[in-house]
Amino acid sequence: AYALGRQLAASGARGAAIASYRNAVRFDPAIPDANFRMAMLFLTRDQVGEAVKCLAAEVEHHPENGEAIRQLGLCLARLGDTGRAIQHLERLARRQPKEGANWHALGSAYLAARRPRDAETALRRALRLPPTTVEELRDLGAALGALGRDAEARTQYRRALKLDMRFQIAGQHV
Repeated sequence: AYALGRQLAASGARGAAIASYRNAVRFDPAIPDANFRMAMLFLTRDQVGEAVKCLAAEVEHHPENGEAIRQLGLCLARLGDTGRAIQHLERLARRQPKEGANWHALGSAYLAARRPRDAETALRRALRLPPTTVEELRDLGAALGALGRDAEARTQYRRALKLDMRFQIAGQHV
């Protein structure tokens, strides 16, 4: 069922892939990556609540899966559960401090929790770890703007535009 789920997902049959992954985890709840892949499919359908359930199961059975923890934190923040999101992401950032994506996710969760100072700290840490992403610069700009540091925020938005001229959101703020 797991292999079939991968084939169906690759062919674009997301609903059938989800059903196949569900069958796989019914037979073996600890099968590596099945819940994670199912969660990613739910996210393509904007079914964040379902994705959270799958990610939580993945993390329960495979607590070493940093990408699952990161996605779980981001999804929890999207649902407004910023306390749990930050808890997961702080733990992950401490465990894998050289992963810029972890610091970026933590900064995003802090932004969602209206903690711009903490967001600035996490996002600056993310930016020290390659590669620098447009999203990190955008989020740092948002944190600085929330702190009333508009000139610094505009500088970060300009940096984002230099990285990717197609980045429209940053251009609106400059």
